[in-house]
Amino acid sequence: MPPTTSAKSVLNTLVQANRWRTRFTSTSRGEAHSPSHQATLWLSAAPGAEREFVGGWEPSNKKAEEAAAATCMRALNADAGRAGPVRHTSATGQYDRPPKRVKRPNPSRLLFLLVNAERDELLRLHGAWGADFTDVHHACAWTVLGRSLSGESADVRARWLEANAAAVAGLAAATSAHLVSAGFGPRELANTVHGVAKVYGGGGRHASQARAREAACLLEAAAAPTAAAAVGMAPQELSCSAWAYAKLAHEAPAVFEAVGARSLGLLGGAAGAGTSAASAPPFASLEVGSLLRSFAQAPHPAPGLFLSLAAHALPLARSFDAQAACNSLWAFAAADLSPPPALAFLRECERRVLALCASDAAGGALSSSNQTQLHQWLLWWELELGQASVLAGPLRERCAAAMARGDDAMGHRVSGLQRDVGSGLRRLGLQLEEEVALPQGYSLDYTLTGAAVFFTSSGRNRKMQIAVEVDGPQHYTSSGAPHGASRLKSRQLKALGWTVLCVRYSEWNLLQKDARKEEAFLRALLAPALSAANPAPAPPATKDDSRPAMLVRNALAAAKGPGPPGDSGGAGETCRDGLAVGGSPAEGGSPAGGGSPLAGGSPADGAEDAVGLEAVCAAYAPVDGYAIAREEKKLQREAGLVVDGVQYGEVRRRFKKCRSPELSDPHKKGVQLTRKL
Repeated sequence: MPPTTSAKSVLNTLVQANRWRTRFTSTSRGEAHSPSHQATLWLSAAPGAEREFVGGWEPSNKKAEEAAAATCMRALNADAGRAGPVRHTSATGQYDRPPKRVKRPNPSRLLFLLVNAERDELLRLHGAWGADFTDVHHACAWTVLGRSLSGESADVRARWLEANAAAVAGLAAATSAHLVSAGFGPRELANTVHGVAKVYGGGGRHASQARAREAACLLEAAAAPTAAAAVGMAPQELSCSAWAYAKLAHEAPAVFEAVGARSLGLLGGAAGAGTSAASAPPFASLEVGSLLRSFAQAPHPAPGLFLSLAAHALPLARSFDAQAACNSLWAFAAADLSPPPALAFLRECERRVLALCASDAAGGALSSSNQTQLHQWLLWWELELGQASVLAGPLRERCAAAMARGDDAMGHRVSGLQRDVGSGLRRLGLQLEEEVALPQGYSLDYTLTGAAVFFTSSGRNRKMQIAVEVDGPQHYTSSGAPHGASRLKSRQLKALGWTVLCVRYSEWNLLQKDARKEEAFLRALLAPALSAANPAPAPPATKDDSRPAMLVRNALAAAKGPGPPGDSGGAGETCRDGLAVGGSPAEGGSPAGGGSPLAGGSPADGAEDAVGLEAVCAAYAPVDGYAIAREEKKLQREAGLVVDGVQYGEVRRRFKKCRSPELSDPHKKGVQLTRKL
């Protein structure tokens, strides 16, 4: 039978030959706009004897019946392989010929069957003849699976992977074992990792952690062979390998180092040979854009490769398609590279995009992802570099709108992790806005509203913009570092004036839904930003006691006296609160902070010097050190931190005996340091 024949047509042939009877029943579930169907095949080989075969859940009735037929064929093949043929009796009572045993295919025939198989049939072939698979067969299997699933939506892809989890896991395990035992050629390695990225990548919120672990194990097994084989790879194989590791956010420095070195070797060889316009360039336009984007997304710094590719692709930029041009522009923005030799290439890519848009009256030259890339490029080019772009006028609003609706098109929704973080923030009494869309196209999970004002050196107060981003695993590489797209977003939000606080899924999961731990974690996360947003008001400049906490530290250091030579903190040293300590006493600093207990010295040295402490208390009577230490220790206990500084018992013990009677009057306490979250 032809390899493209479906399981249902093969079953029909057997039914007619054996005079069997079949019927299908189906059930549906899910939403009306995206239902799932499951078919049950009833096979009657003899009167009164009926067998049931149930298929998996599929997006259409046709595919559901095909899945049920495939289940039936697998059962019939298993029956045919038993000792002693299973004979089927027809209605006339005569014995019919049993189904033929499938003949073991030779390697060429097996490769032909894999190339022309559908994804379900491919898994069945691997289950039957997986022991005969070579590196070519493994690479072909992943390529066919990737090509079949790349056209499906994220939820369909995820459901198919879950429905065939055992078979796909078996194929992945066999490929990993073959990588270790027999090895792969350069082309087979590139095709394998490229197919793996297409199969497991793009699942979005539908992807499961089990499938992600399978892909990570397979890419990790292929990393060392790929790095070793890169020296013999062609440009297309280099770009496919780098794209696969960047697509699945699997950090493999050895692979990118080897790919970059091989690419520079090809580019250098072409330049040294004086490549003419008529000769084929080492890298085509799509390969240039894909390689640049992969290195920027990984992220793997390679400024030399970026510069060499830009110089090589400058003549090609006039013939770039939209994908290659947008990938190239976005890669330079994500990598934050703007060397002068590459500016000509970047401007040529801009002009190419403008020409493509001008020649396309329907506006379909740029996909939604291309427009998002261009908008991020414009933000980098204009906001961060201060350059003028020819794309700003005709495409700015269009690209910003495409970026704003990108989350909706990808099925974005508020995750349970994000809701938990929002609940914790509200328990702290903070006013929040959720899912805030910015005019620049970005969306923020939470923004803090209310009195977030800080004072500038000129005396003017300005609104401080604080955002909280809840980042799931899709924002990070396999090692836990933010990938290129996440870094670009954080950098551009900072350039737009936002203070972005990130809550990592890995850190939040460690809190185990303990409300007290969550609140302490959020306090520690928010403390620096809120302290900068709401500092204590500055008193008149004529007084030296403008910061009580600092004066207590300096006073205790002064009572201790100068430390040993060479152990003093120099002028302008920064303490934990961001204040300058050290220098002259007239500047509010300690003459020498080396021997102070607060600077790490022994608390017993000079601690009982009553005369010095009385002088300190008299000089700094308006300071309520008890309140300062109490608030400091309270924040430390809540955050679970231990911070060097004024200690609760230390201040209370030393100041209790020599405190001025005037401090009992609340109106004479002076300025008190309060820190509120």
